Amino acid sequence: MLLNFSRTCNSCKPISKNSRGAMGTSRHFRLLSYIKRQFKLFIAAGACNDGAGASEREANLENRSLAIALAGLLSSVATPVLAQQQTTRTLPADAEGAETAINDIVVTARRVSERLQDVPLSISAYNSETLEQKGVRDVYDLQQSSPGLAVASDQTQGRTAGTYNIRGQGQPSPSGAPGVVTYLNDVPVYGTEIVRAFYDLETVQVLKGPQGTLFGKNTNGGAILFNTKRPTDSFEGYATARIGNYDDRYLEGALNIPVTDGVALRFAGNIERRDGFTKNLSGRDLDNMKYHNWRATLRIAPSGSGFENLTTVNATRIDESDVGSKVIEVFRTPAILRGGSLSPQRLAALNAALALPRRVVDNPNPGFQYVRTIGVTNSTTFDVSDAILIKNIAGFHQIKFNALSDLDNTGFDFLRANFNRFSKQWTEEFQVQGDFLDGNLKTIIGAFYLSDKLKPLSANDRRTTFDATIAADVLTPEGLRQLQTNPVKQSSRALFGQVSGKITPTLTLTAGYRYTWDRINTAVRHFRTFLPGTVLLPPAIPKPFTACSFPAAVSNPDPRFTLDLPNCTLRGRARFSAANYNISLDWKVSSDLLVYVTHRHGYKSGGVNTTSAFYGFGNIYSPEKVDDVEVGLKASGLLGSMRYTMNVSGFHSWYDQLQLSQVISDPLTGPQDLIQNTGAARLWGGDLEASLEPTRGLSLNTTLAYFDGKFTKQSGVVIGRNSLPVNLVGLKYRSLPKFRWTLGAAYRSEIGEIGEANVSAFVSHSKSYYQSYDTYTANFVPSYTLINARAGVDDLLGTKISIAAFGRNLTNRTYKVGNNGTPAFGFVGAVYGEPRTYGLEASFKF
Repeated sequence: MLLNFSRTCNSCKPISKNSRGAMGTSRHFRLLSYIKRQFKLFIAAGACNDGAGASEREANLENRSLAIALAGLLSSVATPVLAQQQTTRTLPADAEGAETAINDIVVTARRVSERLQDVPLSISAYNSETLEQKGVRDVYDLQQSSPGLAVASDQTQGRTAGTYNIRGQGQPSPSGAPGVVTYLNDVPVYGTEIVRAFYDLETVQVLKGPQGTLFGKNTNGGAILFNTKRPTDSFEGYATARIGNYDDRYLEGALNIPVTDGVALRFAGNIERRDGFTKNLSGRDLDNMKYHNWRATLRIAPSGSGFENLTTVNATRIDESDVGSKVIEVFRTPAILRGGSLSPQRLAALNAALALPRRVVDNPNPGFQYVRTIGVTNSTTFDVSDAILIKNIAGFHQIKFNALSDLDNTGFDFLRANFNRFSKQWTEEFQVQGDFLDGNLKTIIGAFYLSDKLKPLSANDRRTTFDATIAADVLTPEGLRQLQTNPVKQSSRALFGQVSGKITPTLTLTAGYRYTWDRINTAVRHFRTFLPGTVLLPPAIPKPFTACSFPAAVSNPDPRFTLDLPNCTLRGRARFSAANYNISLDWKVSSDLLVYVTHRHGYKSGGVNTTSAFYGFGNIYSPEKVDDVEVGLKASGLLGSMRYTMNVSGFHSWYDQLQLSQVISDPLTGPQDLIQNTGAARLWGGDLEASLEPTRGLSLNTTLAYFDGKFTKQSGVVIGRNSLPVNLVGLKYRSLPKFRWTLGAAYRSEIGEIGEANVSAFVSHSKSYYQSYDTYTANFVPSYTLINARAGVDDLLGTKISIAAFGRNLTNRTYKVGNNGTPAFGFVGAVYGEPRTYGLEASFKF
């Protein structure tokens, strides 16, 4: 369903045939005709499947209906754009204000500040007011309003750090390189630092497609930028309090202090306590909230100096129960048992967990999540002249993480893992920006450095990354305890540059290039403790037996590994380097219409499978590469007296050396979680974002995302859910819903002396899909619709107090946000999103 933005009025009638004849040579009319032809071809392609089954015909019908709706929307928007070329009109005063509110979100997708509508890239951008209207409070809410973005819980860090997927590209496993990187004030940060830090934000920007030419960390999916509010020269601030069901208590506030001319401080923070929404029949409830964040920013910018220094310190503390992972599918003969079957006791425990309602578990000893982070970001800019600006961005970020995750949440330890790590990251970036020829030539050159070190929380702790007790038995309760210590040092260095030049006053050509050098060094230790009376250790051995997991020799060993068997330590090193680039052409058809096409070549670093005890060729995986083409249109203007915006983009990507993760049971080294280069794939899709103000105070918005793809080549062996090889060629590339749409509305109106009423509602819908190529039941995500609403009064009785009532997931839908476990261990568990929540909120600004 899409909003129909067409309206009958004298200023926006459909163009008559005579008018079209007169405009036969108009470039705008040719553009509109081309867009319509493409949608007609899309519709016709769906009609060619005469022999398709019922479900496929239904999908084709839906595709054609969506295409028709989108074509109608394009027509209704483009028609007044064409009409505006014939006459010059002065905007009404209220319309001018609306334009500023809707269109002038400032983004930094190209490392400079630009209006969203002037940037030839696909970006979803939100300010603090938009986030509030849509009920976005964390990264899991963000996916509901951002077309093409998916956020899932992390198998090692649960809800305290999401994993991101944009246009089908995410992180193959917790130890792999991410497909999407999060940035806080231009510095790449750990996900835990921002997952609950949606307070005192200026903007959130979701960049789609390969990044790396200008951004610090190479990614093939995209990037998410979080920009915090900067200190100002005014004494100001706010405080917000919220209460809700599940005994939710939330406080947030900010204080801005001008110290002297050109010097200001800003402090902000939030704290929340909430009971868990996953009921535990034998212990404390799971999925609670107990965290706080704080942030302090100092800005030094002496008047007239051309100098600015911005320093931000942020910290996070989380102490929560484990994720409420609920068993949703059981496998009697998991690969870990090497042909054996689960014991009757184990099978009964899993079936009992399977029979429980959703968001209900029975675990007498549930896990926990413990997180401590600290970060420092410093950004310094100096105007050398009117044409040259230099900028330096430095960052230090540290995380201490310890979690006990019971992935099955039963009384038996099918897969119970303790993850802990101590990570430090340093980044340094230097830029020189140029603006020449009266703004007709813009340049940026720079260098980037990143160093990241991961080690145990203490020198004597051997459980740095993975310590799992798994159900590897036939007749007895336990079979294997695997202890791993995986210190990793990695660095990334890059040189980059980009040039944008105007070929004509309305046509701009942009080209960028970057070369990156990545290094990874590991020194891992793996131990296994076998318990007697199992398929892994015969009953004749009466005591537990601990051994080094590394085999003394492997066939075809990789010379990049060195084995110190007496100390059970495997040292590895990997070096990768590659170029990535972009080239784009954008045409500013009018002040309200931008059309662009861009081509990007992306690169994501390779890595080492540190959780594997294997050290032959294949344990080091190669970089992933992508070639991407994107076309887009950004339009804004008037439909009669109504202000609108509409941004449309389509992409086609060709991936090579795809990095995918799978769990296998190796005869020598036991269960292994391996990232491998599995071949090539083609992905394609598109996004639509549109907004409309039909009348003063009322705003409507809608988004639509489409995604599809398939594997085109396979290299190596890929293992499916039944521990059997899978042929990927021709299979659907599944990682996102094929369609996702949203509808939103917000209304503001004065209500006498009481204040200003504000009401908003937001609906999001996601189609069903499988989370990967493997189509077993637990890998399926059913379709769901979420509804959020909010109603309140601002400036209550002439004060600066605001009050509001809110509700989220009003229909109480149960929907998946991730999976835990794997068929190789005998079960898969689901992690569900938040149930219906509601409450009251009050704010005070000064």
